[in-house]
Amino acid sequence: ARFAICAWGDEAILRSSWEGRAQWQKEPLQRLYFQTTDAGKEFFERLNKLGPQQTEAREIFYLCLAMGFKGQYHQEGDAMLLEQLKTSNLKFLSGSSIGLPPLDRTELFPEAYPVEAGDSFAAPRKRFFNLTTLAVFVSPLILFGALFLIYSFILSNIGKTFLGTVH
Repeated sequence: ARFAICAWGDEAILRSSWEGRAQWQKEPLQRLYFQTTDAGKEFFERLNKLGPQQTEAREIFYLCLAMGFKGQYHQEGDAMLLEQLKTSNLKFLSGSSIGLPPLDRTELFPEAYPVEAGDSFAAPRKRFFNLTTLAVFVSPLILFGALFLIYSFILSNIGKTFLGTVH
């Protein structure tokens, strides 16, 4: 997976308009870490050698392709082949024939769906107003009410004392 990231990084920098890319080309990551300058070809060779259990590495290779890595397939006519490679790897990773997880089993926000009676693994619904929530909202009201009563009592006594000394 490190090889894929190095190859993608090198290609992204070398295809950019960054002023330091000429210096980068003298010592790319692929040469520094893997003693090669042919990562555009080796990327796809390594991708093809990945076994079915190496899904995490395959995910990294797929993400590099999804973020624009082209490698040896940088010619105009190679776009379709790159799309086929991306699609086939996405199908492999998701276990779906169309490359995406089936939507009938996917819930992006499970708490938005009602819990079925027979669903023993469903998490119990939390009530919005539990005791803690109630305490958080009511405690400041009680505190401010008590402070208001205390200060109004103190101020009224001060006012009465002041008015008693003035008259």
